[in-house]
Amino acid sequence: MYAAFKMLGLKPRHSGYDLTAREPLCGYLFGNASGNRSLDDALATLSGFDAAMDEPYMLLYEEIMAAFPEAKFLLTISADYASRKETCLQNYERHIERVQQVIPPQKLLVYNWSDGLSATVVVGATAADISITSQMNSFTTETRDCAEIDSTYEGSYSLACEAQSLSSNTTGCSPVPVAGTTVEARQVVESAVAFNLPAVEATVDEMQAVMELPATKRAYELTLSESLGVPPEENPRSPSSLVLPGSEALLQDVTVFSIQVYDSTDGGPEDEIE
Repeated sequence: MYAAFKMLGLKPRHSGYDLTAREPLCGYLFGNASGNRSLDDALATLSGFDAAMDEPYMLLYEEIMAAFPEAKFLLTISADYASRKETCLQNYERHIERVQQVIPPQKLLVYNWSDGLSATVVVGATAADISITSQMNSFTTETRDCAEIDSTYEGSYSLACEAQSLSSNTTGCSPVPVAGTTVEARQVVESAVAFNLPAVEATVDEMQAVMELPATKRAYELTLSESLGVPPEENPRSPSSLVLPGSEALLQDVTVFSIQVYDSTDGGPEDEIE
């Protein structure tokens, strides 16, 4: 909850992290070795903060509600409270009951950890709402089988808990190989290449028109493929594709999408291939 408040841009005070708040609070509620403290002393621990939590703030809700009429309250119910000793359990249940009686419903949000957390996880084309009923500690990760969402996928995905919310990562899921089929993975790389062209008797517009011809793009594809050492594909991409000298195979690995011609007097590259 402390992390959640900080994510919302609020400034929370956690008496378990900042023990200096406990002395005036306990002094007001119970008295202590340094003497009794006043309610003003206890409320002063809230100065400069947007929220407060942990013991003994949870015992001060009536005083805080009277001092700050616009305050909102969050009552969290532990998922494992039933495992407590009987006396502690009875006191815990009485506390929960009284809080709900004293604080108006419009000012109180009740969250029971046993309700669990949920997240929508997408594997392939299948989406599933995954819930966990056990309490996960913040910044912990749980790994599960991808096949529980889509039986055609293998591997594992992860559920991560941060600030008591769930997020998922399915990059570890991949399709299950099927006998008789080929799974092909391709990577698209975008890049630009510049060339200096010899002076010609033509305007920039005329040169641009030539560069847009399919044959010109095919020629650049061939040049780039040979310079990169890209082997030719066995299957033709189209009837107009160029063939490597001495081979009937056609190039498919390098594709030129556009060519832009620049006048050298403009200070830009004479020829840019994207």
